[in-house]
Amino acid sequence: MRQKKTVRFATSAKLLGLPLLVIACGPDASKGETRGWARGIIAIGDVATGLIAIGGLAGGGIAVGGLSLGALGVGGVSLGGIILGGVAIGYLALGGVAIGNYAKGGAAVGTYVVSSERRDPEAVRVFNSLIPGGSQPAKDDAAKPVKDKEVVPATEGNSVTADPSEKANP
Repeated sequence: MRQKKTVRFATSAKLLGLPLLVIACGPDASKGETRGWARGIIAIGDVATGLIAIGGLAGGGIAVGGLSLGALGVGGVSLGGIILGGVAIGYLALGGVAIGNYAKGGAAVGTYVVSSERRDPEAVRVFNSLIPGGSQPAKDDAAKPVKDKEVVPATEGNSVTADPSEKANP
């Protein structure tokens, strides 16, 4: 069986007790790690945790990885605040499958959505501010305001609620 290559590097410079840059790829028998776990301000590894984290599994402020968790995340499956991914779950999610307060994608679920099925003007505005020229608002009757209904006393011959335009002339 082929031996997997191991890479370990960490800068001596530290910030908040963490190395500025850490790279940890491959197994490390001395630490009992089957995967390299990088922990630092900038962390690159099989598993990475840091302010900026890049790895197969990444977690941090800015996380880039196959599975990422961060305030700003990019990855195959991403969770967090502002997210871009194949499957994106966050406050603002952009992806093939997007779930969030603001969601844009092929299949999108959220409060404000841009998808093939639905184009909420608020979502279009937010995503266009991030990605100019990305989406156009829907041009259908759904965006028009609904006429107010007038409440009229119930009597024989009329209903409890009626549209003012539907009132019968006496």
